[in-house]
Amino acid sequence: MYEAFYEEHKMAFEFFGGVPKTLNNLKTAVKDGWGKTAKEQDKFLAFRAHYAYNSRFCNAGEAHEKGLVEGLVGLVRQNALVPMPKVKDWDELNQLLLEYCLDYIAEQHIRGRDMPVNESLAIEKTALTPALNSI
Repeated sequence: MYEAFYEEHKMAFEFFGGVPKTLNNLKTAVKDGWGKTAKEQDKFLAFRAHYAYNSRFCNAGEAHEKGLVEGLVGLVRQNALVPMPKVKDWDELNQLLLEYCLDYIAEQHIRGRDMPVNESLAIEKTALTPALNSI
């Protein structure tokens, strides 16, 4: 079931060097309901237990609950995927996206923030739980 979903999460935990205490999760992880009434898929429960994080699910019709994520997806799409890169396979595309993210972290300073992205990320990493080996 949705192996890419789990692989993407695992890769993110490795990239950031740990696991957040709580993650907003997709409908993919839910077998029934939404928001506080969401009933999680069994395999997702096992995955989440392995990495020891809590889930928070958005409520139906409440797009503002995930606005930051939507905005960041748009940022990456516009800056890394326009024009559409010519790659030979998924591995090459993933490498291109990784390089984009590393450059962004190293070089960007978000307007209105006191410190550059790399310094903010270093502070955020101190709050992560170390990632366990893959399951």
